[in-house]
Amino acid sequence: MVKRTYLGTSGWYYRDWVGPVYSRDKYEKEWLYYYSRIFNFTNVNMTYYQEKVSSELVRRWYRETPPNFRFVIKANQKFVHKRSFNPQEFAQWTKQFDYLLEKRLGFLLQFPQSIRRSKQLISEVQQIELDIPFFVEFRDKSWYYPPPNIDPAILVIPDTPRISTLPGRATSTRLPNNDVLFIRLHGRNRYNWYEHKEARERYDYYYPPSEIRYIVQKMASQKSIIIIDANNHPLGQAPLNIVDAKRVMGKKISGSIKELEKRITSILSSRLHREKMSQLAAYFRTTSKNWETVLETELKAEIRVATPYIIVGTSEGVEVYIDRCEKKMSCEKPKHKGIFCEHLQALLKTTGGENPQIILEDYITMIE
Repeated sequence: MVKRTYLGTSGWYYRDWVGPVYSRDKYEKEWLYYYSRIFNFTNVNMTYYQEKVSSELVRRWYRETPPNFRFVIKANQKFVHKRSFNPQEFAQWTKQFDYLLEKRLGFLLQFPQSIRRSKQLISEVQQIELDIPFFVEFRDKSWYYPPPNIDPAILVIPDTPRISTLPGRATSTRLPNNDVLFIRLHGRNRYNWYEHKEARERYDYYYPPSEIRYIVQKMASQKSIIIIDANNHPLGQAPLNIVDAKRVMGKKISGSIKELEKRITSILSSRLHREKMSQLAAYFRTTSKNWETVLETELKAEIRVATPYIIVGTSEGVEVYIDRCEKKMSCEKPKHKGIFCEHLQALLKTTGGENPQIILEDYITMIE
């Protein structure tokens, strides 16, 4: 039974969140105060790049956040980009965050894709001695099939695109045997993971509500402590997905959260308009399924989000997803999952004459 949940994002300091997340009249120094009144946890991202953090800044983090707020502090990159790991040096580095006291949820070691599975690193991680939890995330697939025993560390389950060297879907990973589930949502933007101008582009992804629901329902019920950390931060997509997770888990959606959701959705929808993808000309449907004599009707396109999905509500209340990253469409109607149904036929007609075998895949394949 789930006893505690921590839902938040990888950091709170992003300039492109001004507008979608933070109102334009808020100063940067107010961002954490506002963020911590919406979410109860954050993964401190800046410490990965900045080795030393002033005691005054750490004390300010403590003062500005509510009593129930928690921080996970990401280890500096100097500890994880080497073939060998020094557990004593890392333990010493963590002491600068003692001022956070009980608000320290733990420390995160995020090893890059270049670090492949090795008995030496497992042994070194097991030698870490801390009085609070610490979490370990690997980006190379070799670490997760099957996952290693790294006690006393807690293994993080990443959700990544389906690329041969990455771990892939979180739902396809065997869960560790401890009572804590820590999921990091990096997005499924396969085409921009390596081919991009800026690193942030690889995380430019929005999980539609069905994917969040599937992840939570399949994985979260098996643990008593749940941590969900969204790293798909561009334009506030991570906060929006955490709101989706709150809703799936039955958490209270306050007025301030609804206002946040409205702002992000508005910004993302405007992005679609700029890319000329928000207008689908018509919705075609016929019970005879004779596409030579289809019946044309208006499509009321209620756009929920921007990237990489357009979520369109049809006249029957059916949600159809158009994935711009992986060039797929799927129908959410239960009996149509994995079927090239009339709703997909209709939208295929409005978006161009591409071969359906190229742009359509089974719904189950898409989310697992």
